[in-house]
Amino acid sequence: MSSPFFLGLLAVSAVDVGLLAFTQMSRRVMADRARRDPVGRTYLVFSTGAVQSEALAVYGLVVTLLSGSMIYVIGFSLATWGCLGWIWTRFKQNLGSIPNI
Repeated sequence: MSSPFFLGLLAVSAVDVGLLAFTQMSRRVMADRARRDPVGRTYLVFSTGAVQSEALAVYGLVVTLLSGSMIYVIGFSLATWGCLGWIWTRFKQNLGSIPNI
């Protein structure tokens, strides 16, 4: 399945993973909110990452339904679980760096 739709969906998935990495690693994302509400920022970054990784599973489902091959859903699911695992470890790190009030 090397149709333009599949290649486009693959490109969108790569951009989604890049955006996911940017939102998880960048201190500039919601920097003013981190000063006012560090806990809220931590949960917001976590939930944004979870939604972005969920999009990978949806992309895999669409490709699987259109192609009829289960290999795509397996690959996209593994990518989604990998992203969710990484987001969870980043979440725990961010919670640990919140100053005690």
